[in-house]
Amino acid sequence: KEQCITLKLKGFKESQAKKLSVEVVFQANSQTLPLHLASWGAEQLQAVWSLVVTAAELPAGLIFFHFRVNGAFALSGEH
Repeated sequence: KEQCITLKLKGFKESQAKKLSVEVVFQANSQTLPLHLASWGAEQLQAVWSLVVTAAELPAGLIFFHFRVNGAFALSGEH
């Protein structure tokens, strides 16, 4: 299984989650890539967005990043 960068957020209806713009921003080079809605769970109203790490074409090593949701800085509850 491939490694993914994942953002999990709760409190969104599926229709709301599909409308959000979710990106990951790599701090070293300011590279920004979109994440795709991978799943949504009705029980906890939890949406999960992800990006396969190899798609980012990052150099080896420790890479700092953060998320943007509709342009606003966001953190994930899980890493």
